[in-house]
Amino acid sequence: MKKNYNEYHILTGIAVILFMLILSFTTSNPPLLLGIFISSMFMLITGEGIARLKTSIIFAAPFFTVIFLINIFFAPEGQTSLFSIPGKTFTLEALVSSAILSFKILLVIFIFMLFDVLVDSDRAAAYFSAKMPKSTLMVMIGLKLLPNMRQRFKSLKEIYSVRGLNFEGKSVKEKIKSYVPVLSVLLESSLDGAFDIGEAVYVKGFLSGSRSI
Repeated sequence: MKKNYNEYHILTGIAVILFMLILSFTTSNPPLLLGIFISSMFMLITGEGIARLKTSIIFAAPFFTVIFLINIFFAPEGQTSLFSIPGKTFTLEALVSSAILSFKILLVIFIFMLFDVLVDSDRAAAYFSAKMPKSTLMVMIGLKLLPNMRQRFKSLKEIYSVRGLNFEGKSVKEKIKSYVPVLSVLLESSLDGAFDIGEAVYVKGFLSGSRSI
């Protein structure tokens, strides 16, 4: 059964996410962590987040495995020996501790995925714009600025590569020197974009008080 969780209040979804995150970071109780996991999986599946869930599992599985192996090899606690190899004894306590820590990190990833299901970005922007207009505007501009700068940087790098600029210098100094023209153009275009955004919000009357029309 599919359910639209965006019909709830914005603060309700944010409160649920924060509650799950705080519990995930502050407790190591397996039944409680399992309850959070089941709840998040239920909301992801019923909230049409199955595609994201499959993608996240594919990327999170190696991450989970690496963390588990690192912890089980270097965790010092434990007295109940399971097996030994030359120079290392694996204990039941270290195995359980590593599994719980890896599971908590995996759970945090799922909780952040759940944020997109519980909170509609447009409604959240509209709500916080009414309550905290300056802060919301800065956050929205920042979230948009970073991806745009990354895309612009890639485009400029391709353009300068076509012009014959070599970015694979032999020394660090040569590499830094080759990126100077790209970064200077990127800085100039970013400043121009900032002025354009400022003019646009000024023309639209941002923070100018109530208007007659």
